[in-house]
Amino acid sequence: MEHSPFNMADLREFMQGLVDGGPTKSGHRTPTVIAVLPLGGINETVMWSNYWMVEQVLGSGVHGVLLAHARSPEVVKVLVQATRHPHAPETEGIGEGLRGSGGQGFAEWGPGDMRMSFDVGRAGMPQILVDARARVLAATRGAGIAFLNQVNIKAMIEEGVRIGANPGVGVADQGRRYMKRQMPW
Repeated sequence: MEHSPFNMADLREFMQGLVDGGPTKSGHRTPTVIAVLPLGGINETVMWSNYWMVEQVLGSGVHGVLLAHARSPEVVKVLVQATRHPHAPETEGIGEGLRGSGGQGFAEWGPGDMRMSFDVGRAGMPQILVDARARVLAATRGAGIAFLNQVNIKAMIEEGVRIGANPGVGVADQGRRYMKRQMPW
């Protein structure tokens, strides 16, 4: 988009075309797409005035952005903030993320927040939490979006969870083996 009009409708249509074309040979939904932003990183004021473009471009499904002519570390710091969500851990010298939060195409039931909301403490799994989790899972199924949860990989796959919050390659490998999914790497 560096030398083209900023046209989000066309960009979204392009990204949807990639999705409609089917997964890549590696099983990814689309090939990697990096968009050159239609602004120059001339100074911090220009970047602050246009940081919203970063959210729009990344929100279209693009995987990364490239900023031409970034002339100072301050410009790059604003760019990094613009690419991050507010819940991302702050990095030294980089402030809170500026991207909206919640439109990532999945839902979670927020077990920690629910515990606080229902004032049930941290021990065990009270029925009120079991019920809340089941309600959110049912809503994600009905809406056709992924459900994020801490993962006992086999049980969660059986239940319909498609995004797991447990860190580590080992959990992903367990899930691939269980689903008999072969990846080229």
